[in-house]
Amino acid sequence: MFLFHLTAPSPTFEEKCVAIQPKRVITNVTRNVVQYIRAGTTLALPDNDATCNRGTQVVITFEAWLPETWTGRFLATGNGGLDGCIKYEDLAYTAFNGFASVGSNNGKNGTSGLPFYNNPEIGLDFAWRSLQTSVEAGKTLTAAFYGESHTKSYYLGCSLGGRQGIDSVDKFPDDFDGIVAGAPGVDFNNLVSWRARFFPITGAAGSLNFIPATAWKTWIHDEVLRQCDSLDGVEDGMIEEPGMCDFDPQTLLCKGNGTEKYEDGELIFPGMRPGSEITAADRLYSGAPFAYSEDWFKYVVYNNPSWDASKYSLADARVAEALDPGEIRTYPSSLSSFEKRGGKLLVYHGQQDNQITTFNTNRFYEQMRGQRSYEDMDKWVRYFRISGMGHCNSGPGAWVVGQGGGVAALGVPFDKEKNVLTAMVEWVERDIAPEYLEGTKFVNDSVVLGPEFTRRHCRHSQPFVTHTTMILPGRIVFNRSIITHLRSSQHQIQPCGIDLTLKRVLKWTSTGTIDFDNAHRKTSQTEELPFQTTPNAKPERDSLHLPHGSYLIEFNERIAMPLDVMGLIHVRSSLFRSGALVHAGVMDSGYAGPIGAMLQVVNSKGLMLLRNAKLAQMVVSELSESAEGYKGVYLDREFGAV
Repeated sequence: MFLFHLTAPSPTFEEKCVAIQPKRVITNVTRNVVQYIRAGTTLALPDNDATCNRGTQVVITFEAWLPETWTGRFLATGNGGLDGCIKYEDLAYTAFNGFASVGSNNGKNGTSGLPFYNNPEIGLDFAWRSLQTSVEAGKTLTAAFYGESHTKSYYLGCSLGGRQGIDSVDKFPDDFDGIVAGAPGVDFNNLVSWRARFFPITGAAGSLNFIPATAWKTWIHDEVLRQCDSLDGVEDGMIEEPGMCDFDPQTLLCKGNGTEKYEDGELIFPGMRPGSEITAADRLYSGAPFAYSEDWFKYVVYNNPSWDASKYSLADARVAEALDPGEIRTYPSSLSSFEKRGGKLLVYHGQQDNQITTFNTNRFYEQMRGQRSYEDMDKWVRYFRISGMGHCNSGPGAWVVGQGGGVAALGVPFDKEKNVLTAMVEWVERDIAPEYLEGTKFVNDSVVLGPEFTRRHCRHSQPFVTHTTMILPGRIVFNRSIITHLRSSQHQIQPCGIDLTLKRVLKWTSTGTIDFDNAHRKTSQTEELPFQTTPNAKPERDSLHLPHGSYLIEFNERIAMPLDVMGLIHVRSSLFRSGALVHAGVMDSGYAGPIGAMLQVVNSKGLMLLRNAKLAQMVVSELSESAEGYKGVYLDREFGAV
C-alpha cells in the first residue's frame, strides 16, 4: 500500500499520485492500494491489526509516503518490540518535514511472536530483510515518482528500531548517509535472555518474596534518589548520570541490580540503571513473564508453544545466542565501511530507560571505540545521554528531542539544537556536528500547557560535570521543602519560584538602631494592624486598607534554607501595577524560620489587601558550593523578635 501525503492540495499532484504504477519500476511486488491523502486527513483503515494500537495500521509489507513538497531526502523508519507495526506517527512526522518516507511491517503483522512459529523466513525478514527490501523498493519508487534520485538517505528508529538502524549500516553500509538510533537493542539475543531472567527472580505477583510495584515506586525509588540524586549538584528527582551512582542496596536489604552472567563470569547483559525502577516495576519487575522474551523463546528459539518462562535458566541464554536467527544479534566491533564512506551515526538513550539498560549502550559504544580517542569517534558517531527519559520517550526529564512522531516532536521546532533529526541532517549535509541536544519537558507532558523546563543533554564522550549556580524551579523548591506552610501548592508554585502570601501587616512604633557589629543593634517595636472582618463571610474575605506609606509584613510561609542555596524575594507584577513595592534582603543558606519584607505603598490612593493575598515571589538559587550557613540572632525566632 502506498499513501502519498502532501502539505497543500494540488490537482496536478493528485493526478500524479493515483497514476503511479509501482509494478513498472519494482519487480516481484503486489500493489494493494494507491491513494491520494490530503493534509490533515485522519486515516481509519478497516484491516487494522488491533495489537499494533494504531488506528491506521494495515496488514501490508510497506508503505511509502511521498510529500508534494519534497526536499530530495529519503528516510526509512523502524519498528519496536517484536512488532510488525508500521509507525504511522513517524511517517507523518517525516513526510510533513519533506522526507520521502517508508515504513515496513517487518515481515509480520501485529505484536505477537506467533507468526515466527515454524517459519524461519519470517525470522529472517524480522532480523533485516524487511527493512532492506523496503529501502531498496522505496528508493526506486521515489526516483520514479519524482523523476530524480534522492540526494541523501536517512534512518530514524528507537529500541528494536535502533538495533535495525545499526544492523543495516553494518550489513549494508551504502544504504544510509545518517542514522538516528535511539535506545538501540543491540546484542539482541542476550537482551531477550536478560529480560526473560527477571520473572524467575521476582517470582509471580503475589508470591511470598514478590516486591510489589508500590514498593519500587515509593521507598525503594526514594532511597535510590536519596543516595544518588544530588551527585550532579541538584536535587531534582532525576539522576543525571546513573553511572556515577554507586547505589548501596544494603540499606534496603536487597540483592544485586540485575546484571546477568554465565557461571564462568562471562557477561550476558549489564544490569539496570539506578532510577529506572520506578517504571520497570510495571514491566520487568511486574511478576509476569516479559512478553517479548516469552514469545521469542517459544516461537523462535525452541518452536515450542509450551515453553515455561518461569523455568528460564542460563542454558536457555546459551541456546538463543548460539542460534542467532537471521544474524539478529547486532553487536559489531566497528562500522568501518559506513564510517569510511562518510556515514554519520547519532545515538541517544534515556538514562531512566525501564526496558533496555543504558549500561549496554555505553558498553556497545566503548567496544566500537576500542583504543581510539573520543575526539576521533566524534567525527562520525555521537552518543547522547538523555537524563530523565524512559524507554524512547516519557519520564520526568526533558525528553522531547524530536525523536519521532506524535508527542516526541510536537511543540519543538525543526532546528538542530532542539531536534535530533534536524541535527543529523545538519551533520550530514553541512558537516555541523551536534555538540548537545536540548530537550524539552512540557507541563504534564502536554504541549498545550507549554514548556516546564529545558535541558541540554551531553555526549557520552564529554566528561560529566556537576551543575553550578542555577535557579531552582518552583516545583523543586517545594519538593525539597525549602518553603513550607503554603496555603495552596497548586496556586503558589510557579516556574521559577514560590508565591508568598500575606499573614499580617505591622507598623513601626519606635526608633530602631543599626551599627557595624550589632553591639548596639535594636530593632524597632511594631504594632499589628487588624483586618476588617465581614459578618458571615469567610476569613479570606477579611480586608485591610493601607494608606500611602511603608509597612512591615509577615508571610504565611516559612523557610528552611539548605547550605547549598540562597533566596531572594521579589515583588509580584500585580502588586507593583497597583502602586506598591516589596523590599527584602537575602535569605541566607542555613536560615530557618519565618520570613517577611517591607511593603511600600506609593499609590496616593492607598492599597486594599485581603487576607492571604499573594504579594511576592521567592526565588531560590543554587550555590556553586555549600556555604557555612547563617548563624545570626534571627535563626528560628518568631517574626519581629530580637
